[in-house]
Amino acid sequence: MNQAEQLADRQKVLHPHVGPDLPAADDRVRPQPQLVSTAQTVELLAEWLLAPARTKPVIVVSIASGHTEPWINADRLATKIGDQAEIYLIPTGWTSWALADRLPARTEVYGGAGRLYPVGTDWTADPYRAPLRFAWAASDGARATDTLLDDVQALAPAARSEKTQPQERISEP
Repeated sequence: MNQAEQLADRQKVLHPHVGPDLPAADDRVRPQPQLVSTAQTVELLAEWLLAPARTKPVIVVSIASGHTEPWINADRLATKIGDQAEIYLIPTGWTSWALADRLPARTEVYGGAGRLYPVGTDWTADPYRAPLRFAWAASDGARATDTLLDDVQALAPAARSEKTQPQERISEP
């Protein structure tokens, strides 16, 4: 088994409903935010975020200390984004600190914030390439949710232009 296959196998622990037999784009399945709450899932998420082979952006939404639900609306993100990105929830506490320990400095997420990790690994050297969106309280959740949606859409034009480029060439005189 090559490295990409091993990573895909391990990824099934984080996203058990998505895989070669059940693609995320299938209309019957809307990707759901996945909770990262064990040492194993923290390790797998860190490995996945750092994987050069990852083909979709990842949004990690943290749940503020003392709360059971995130202020950022992860379900709304999932509904609006569909299969354009993967979404994970992580409680602030030992899980978020364990993830921070496995990521480069200034690329962590905790305290109710959300972060978009783009495809590739450029963000590991420049944390500003992985935008961090703060939600300091429940009242900030809608704004942070909307900003993360905008962040994902900002990544989409490049993908759309690659898909439409051949059509543009066909229609040119």
